[in-house]
Amino acid sequence: MKKEEQTQFDRLYEFMSEERIALEDFIGKLADVGTMFSDSKDTPYLSGEILEGVIKAYPNLNIEWLLTGEGNMLYSEDEILNENESILGCYHNKLLLAESNNMATLRKVIHSQAETIEGMQLIIERLLDLLEKR
Repeated sequence: MKKEEQTQFDRLYEFMSEERIALEDFIGKLADVGTMFSDSKDTPYLSGEILEGVIKAYPNLNIEWLLTGEGNMLYSEDEILNENESILGCYHNKLLLAESNNMATLRKVIHSQAETIEGMQLIIERLLDLLEKR
């Protein structure tokens, strides 16, 4: 079958065959997923739920290849490492931002409490002055 004639189902079957994944094992990994296929005219395509399940279950499968037939079937180890580093970098940046926001909030709280303490000190000093005058 020519590359352009392959459906997503054909490519998924090719992946399973190449990786020696039994149909029962594949279905088992996606047991919680809904409908396997959606029909678009005469060409079946994988449902969004299945695609999400496949991405989670088989992170080395190149999703672009599965959808379009373009590129390599599997990501190289370098591509997987780069993707993981990118994800980790994103989480790291989010943590830094959250930490920065938390620090800014803490500074505001501390500043507010310092002002409150200063105000209380003034009140105490005035009360002491009044007591001394009696």
